[in-house]
Amino acid sequence: MAKKDSNLFSATASKRQAEQEALKQGLAQDAAAGTEPADDSADEARVKLTLALSAGDKFKLKTAAAKRGITVAKLVHEWISELDVD
Repeated sequence: MAKKDSNLFSATASKRQAEQEALKQGLAQDAAAGTEPADDSADEARVKLTLALSAGDKFKLKTAAAKRGITVAKLVHEWISELDVD
């Protein structure tokens, strides 16, 4: 019988924690340098956002993106870029 690892997810969790720390460090360096990540960079790191919407709102959002021939993420990005947050 093969020996079971006491924590099957420890390696993955450690890797994810290291990635998060690297992201935090990069953001801190950008903030210290007074720079912002490029908005239109194809290589820009992506993060996930969980958003709870009604079924109707989700349908409208997906339909609006489909009518424009873009993804929901791109549609949201366009809306965000229009915000005046300075």
